[in-house]
Amino acid sequence: YEWDPATVAARAESDGTGPHDWTAFALLTLTMMCWSGNTVLIRYLHEAISPAGISFWRTVFTVALLLPFIYRGLRAQAPILWAHRRLIFWIGISQFTVGQLMLYCALQTTTAVNAGLILGVQPVLAAVLAWTFFGERLGPARWFGVALALLGVVVIIVRADVTALAGLTFVVGDIWAGVAVVAWAVYAPFVRRLPPGLGPFVVVAATTFTGGLGLLPAYLAEVYLFGVVTHATWETLAIIGYVAVFGTVFGVVGWNIGITRIGAGRASTFLYLIPVITVALGVAALGEAFHLYHAAGMALVLVGVAFTNRAPARAGRAS
Repeated sequence: YEWDPATVAARAESDGTGPHDWTAFALLTLTMMCWSGNTVLIRYLHEAISPAGISFWRTVFTVALLLPFIYRGLRAQAPILWAHRRLIFWIGISQFTVGQLMLYCALQTTTAVNAGLILGVQPVLAAVLAWTFFGERLGPARWFGVALALLGVVVIIVRADVTALAGLTFVVGDIWAGVAVVAWAVYAPFVRRLPPGLGPFVVVAATTFTGGLGLLPAYLAEVYLFGVVTHATWETLAIIGYVAVFGTVFGVVGWNIGITRIGAGRASTFLYLIPVITVALGVAALGEAFHLYHAAGMALVLVGVAFTNRAPARAGRAS
């Protein structure tokens, strides 16, 4: 698979995928399912994890898991990776060192309401950055879809009661969640700059490795300065295994491919599915109650995502 946007656009014109790229839509939806499961698992077991420890060992496990399968491709593509080492480095830092670590830190203290509101800003911010760097201008119809999906997220978060907004309070976890949102919004346009000739699993291994290097100082500080040690229990091994296989290997590959096929702005609208899927997982796995406002919010999100991916994007030059 080639990452070059021009190659992707040419292939889209020839095979008819274009604005209705169902492969990308399916991959992005499955990715949101993986990331929602990641959030539910971390939140459910947040007392058993240390943010830097889980984040660091996630990168180690991911690279160790991928290396036997990509060794030949990695050797062949090493010159391309080295030529674009700065891009690979910043993708790894923004995705794992900053984004993932800050989310895990946020889930230690922040509430679901606050985290949901903050994470709901990410698609809009990513769309703005995609327009800034790549001229992915969303037309009025797509901006309407973005607004509709955001409204659905707000309905779920505030339980269809706008007075809940007046009672919001912010803790340090909200700041970490905000930093994670910015890091991931910056990361999405970086992916569009990946050169042709790089396999998606090679990219994930390389960026995860650089992200792990960035996480190493935080992990060592957590252990030696704060005395927080991540012990190899069944819980921690299960968490690391899930976030490595589904959150990183499948999730990041699906996300990267989705971005290169339909653009960072359109792909980012699928992030609105995370609150919807998280509610569904909470009901199915944790026995949480399902209310009418959940159904209303989910409907708005699904219609908004479909509407946003309905019409072709407006081409334009970044200003």
